[in-house]
Amino acid sequence: MLVNITNAVSLNYLSSLPDSSIDNVVFLSYFNGSNGSTSIVDEKLHNVSSFNGASLTTSDFKFGSASLNLDGIDDYIRITANSNDEFKFLHDGSNFTLEAFIKCNLSANTEHVIFDNTGYRSSNTGLVLSINNNGSIRLFITRSSNTNPTIDLLTSTGLITNNTWQHIAVVCSDSTLTIYVDGVNVGSQVGFSFGTQNPSHPDLLIGAWNNNFNDLFFSGKIDNVRITKDIARYTSNFTPPTSTFPNF
Repeated sequence: MLVNITNAVSLNYLSSLPDSSIDNVVFLSYFNGSNGSTSIVDEKLHNVSSFNGASLTTSDFKFGSASLNLDGIDDYIRITANSNDEFKFLHDGSNFTLEAFIKCNLSANTEHVIFDNTGYRSSNTGLVLSINNNGSIRLFITRSSNTNPTIDLLTSTGLITNNTWQHIAVVCSDSTLTIYVDGVNVGSQVGFSFGTQNPSHPDLLIGAWNNNFNDLFFSGKIDNVRITKDIARYTSNFTPPTSTFPNF
C-alpha cells in the first residue's frame, strides 16, 4: 500500500546552534508526528511516500516526539528525488555525509537495509548501507551486479547492539569512505575509484533494498536522518549529536 505525503516544514525540537552546512543538506527528517501516522516530513521538502504500513511511533524515539517504525517484513519509505541525478553524489565519488540514529532488532532478519539508492534494479549504480544480524555493517556501491560491487566494505561483528539506539554515519572524504558508529571509526576504504557510472534511479529508500534479488527490510526504529552533499562532516572520531539536527 502506497501513501502519498504532502510536504510541509514541521515544527521540531531544534538544536540551539545553527548548522553552518545547512545549505548542503539535501534531506532532513525528525520523524515527529502522531502515533501511527504515515505522514513523514522532510525539512528540505522532498515528497516522501510510506509503503506497507511504515509509520511513526511515539512510544520509542531518540529525540523529539516520535521515530520511524519498520516491521522488517515489508515496510519502507521512499524519498522522491527532485531530479534524476539528485542523489548521484552518494555513489559518484563526491564528498558526502549520510547519518541517522537507529535501533535495530537484529534477530528479526539476517540483514537489515538502512539506505538504498540503487533504483530497485541490480543493474543500476547505487549505494546500499545495511546491518547484519551479527552486528556488523556493510556498505557497498553496486555496478552491474550486486554480487560484484565496486566497493564492498564490511566491518567487524558486534558493533551494533540489539535494540539499542546508536548513531551511524557514512562519510566520503576525498576518496576515502568511512563508517562511524557512535562517533568511532569502525572501517574505512582509502583511495577507491568509482569507475564508469551506470544509469541510476533518482529515488532513495529507507528501510529496504528492493531489487531483482532481495527484499532485505529493516526491523526496528530510525530517527533523525540527515544527508549532506559535498561536505564530509566527520573526518576523525567525534562525539555523536546529543540533540536533534538543526534545520537553520
